[in-house]
Amino acid sequence: MKNLLKIILIMILTTNNVLASDVFSHPSCARCVMNSIPDFGNNVRCKFTQTKTIPNSPVVLNSGGDFVFDKNRGVIFYTKYPVNMTTAYNRNEQVNKIINDIVNRNYSSLEKNFDFYFVKSNHWELGLVPRNSQMKRYVKRLYISGDNKINVIEIKNVDGSSTRINFKES
Repeated sequence: MKNLLKIILIMILTTNNVLASDVFSHPSCARCVMNSIPDFGNNVRCKFTQTKTIPNSPVVLNSGGDFVFDKNRGVIFYTKYPVNMTTAYNRNEQVNKIINDIVNRNYSSLEKNFDFYFVKSNHWELGLVPRNSQMKRYVKRLYISGDNKINVIEIKNVDGSSTRINFKES
């Protein structure tokens, strides 16, 4: 019975990765993406849940709380569980820059540092693979999807770790 549960768990985990990675078989260009992703406006407030996996470990780290993107203040995660803490990414940090470039449709900046992959059906999916040699040392790829807003950001790192952030309106 334990082996059956392990097989089912592996199938579920593999299926989720395949769905997120399918976009990476659809190369695209910055202009195509810019014309297909909605205008997000200036500021975003929502709830988030985050799952982090660590390579060679069965441990999955879960957290959640409130997310704020403010053009003037940057990206802020107000984590409420498992511990209360605030993480702010100001204008100079890479996380803020990527989200800011997507929200502001600054694809020329993204195009310098990433190869684009894109599909759109009832929602859109954007894949970014680093071109920048410094970023390539750490990040394997980024996956971002949504409808009229960003719903998911998934970061796969070179070391095999991954972070998946799900956003949901408050």
